Amino acid sequence: MKSVSSEQPDRSFLTRRVPFEKIVSVVEALRGEPMAGFAVRHGDWGLPMVLYLARMHSGLTLDEIGGLTGGMGYKTVYTRIQRFKVRLEKDRELKRMTEQCTKDMKNGET
Repeated sequence: MKSVSSEQPDRSFLTRRVPFEKIVSVVEALRGEPMAGFAVRHGDWGLPMVLYLARMHSGLTLDEIGGLTGGMGYKTVYTRIQRFKVRLEKDRELKRMTEQCTKDMKNGET
């Protein structure tokens, strides 16, 4: 795969891309509510999980992810993902749920 942008010069590590809509549906199923509900709730882990999973599995750039989640800038998306990673290291239950979402995305379940 050739260079796409300065943001992601080499995305060849993404062997299987998951559509953004699939990522959202898996997190919505876990949450039991639509993204519109949890995306605006302060301190909620739902939207950061969507951002993180999209970055890891969709092949989208930070700017594209931001556009799909309400028009966030790429710097904001990056910051939210980094904070989510720190939270994952400390919160075992959140890590388990994130791993379950990853498994569900790859198995085709929602």
